[in-house]
Amino acid sequence: GAAGATRLRVGYVSADFGDHPLTHLTRGLFALHDRSRLEVFCYSLRQSDRSAPRAAVESAAEHFVDVSSSDSAAIAARIAADGIHVCVDLNGFTSGARTELFALRPSPLQVGMLGFPGSSGGAFLDYLATDAVASPPQLEHLYSEALLRLPPSYLVTDHAQTLLHCGILPPAAVSAAWLRGGGGGGAGGGDEGGGGGGDSEGGEGWGLREILRRRYGLPPLGVVFCCFSQLYKVDPATFAAWLSILRRVPGSVLWLLRFPLEGEANLLAAAAAAGLPPERFRFSAVAPKAAYVARASLADLFLDTPLCNGHTTAADALWAGVPLLTCPGDAMCSRVAASLCTAVGCGPQMIADGGIGDYVERAVRLGTRRVELLALRRKLWARRLSAPLFDTRLWTRTWEHALRAVWLRHCAGEPPASMDVRLGELEAAELRRENAADALVRRARALQAGAVLPAGLQPPAGLQPPRADTRVAAGCCAAPNDGVT
Repeated sequence: GAAGATRLRVGYVSADFGDHPLTHLTRGLFALHDRSRLEVFCYSLRQSDRSAPRAAVESAAEHFVDVSSSDSAAIAARIAADGIHVCVDLNGFTSGARTELFALRPSPLQVGMLGFPGSSGGAFLDYLATDAVASPPQLEHLYSEALLRLPPSYLVTDHAQTLLHCGILPPAAVSAAWLRGGGGGGAGGGDEGGGGGGDSEGGEGWGLREILRRRYGLPPLGVVFCCFSQLYKVDPATFAAWLSILRRVPGSVLWLLRFPLEGEANLLAAAAAAGLPPERFRFSAVAPKAAYVARASLADLFLDTPLCNGHTTAADALWAGVPLLTCPGDAMCSRVAASLCTAVGCGPQMIADGGIGDYVERAVRLGTRRVELLALRRKLWARRLSAPLFDTRLWTRTWEHALRAVWLRHCAGEPPASMDVRLGELEAAELRRENAADALVRRARALQAGAVLPAGLQPPAGLQPPRADTRVAAGCCAAPNDGVT
């Protein structure tokens, strides 16, 4: 059809509409789409898991179609019959994908987005949604698609809507006892790092943060490094770097995700072979999203996996107020965390752009200079609510602008071409006013529900003590994922 004759019809295809990191990130996107300009179709490649995130997308999307029982040719025919102008592949090369249906060309324009952080390497996708940090112009030769560089990050988030009051501990919860180092941090949890034997809840100078750490088997006054990405992302070079950091930061521990279960024994064996005892590690189990994000705020520094970064987990850490350290490479999957750190306004402090040696030195510096680490935590905390990284409405409007731009280009008979997407100043100002009004409404509702932490810091709902058979009960999400973790 002619440009502007009808609403732009956008179809999203995914196997991950459910309790999955991709839906955790995008549920706000579907709710915020401008129906006066776009007609949105969601095509689900998997049956419903009957989860709340699935129900949220089904409710938010103007058209939600379960095509899980259809073959790829039938799905492509359905998309074509629906008259989709731009079809968005939310899977890429991840579990449950139907990449072949895009090869059938059911829509005039096809875009890769979010699920797979890299190029398809094929001719069936015209564009790839990315940004100037994840895919800088000098690396454009690595992609078969034209690049839609979205500001400030290609990763859409929904944290400000769904996790605004989940019990995250603010920097004010960091005690003077931790800042002093507690006279010996202690890697073994329990009573190390500052008294508190027997039935005592804590040692001298302890606050809520130290008490909760002790309950979860973390050293109350030690430095807690963490990484909640799936363990397949931990390559030998990264693990060797982590061991070096632990050796040089006395009393520190590394808190990891027990996913998959077999990874724990393998990593502990590798550490033992390198001379580090199991007491320097903590492993967590999978937990519901809100509880996991709240618990993550007990950590001091998130050590990213350089080869394949944390994506959803990196955004979760930043939202929880935990500083992150990343070491970008050339591939998009190794640059996502740098994109997120830049988008939250802390890029220079969190991006080790001098290679793995720089990454180790920065981690050791932050681990041994607690005042500096706390200052970074405070900077992140001050920026998280206003940073564009967590502004879902702004991201949605920018994405819609990009979709209209590529469609108008197509209607003009022009081939796909890379572009830097920018909103006009008037539209951006209007969005800022809408966001300010939304923030007031959310805060009023939170106060009415008693969800805002009082000055005295009562234990957050997401930080309940673990079962007796679980040392640390935290994780990344309720469902496994091989794409946007």
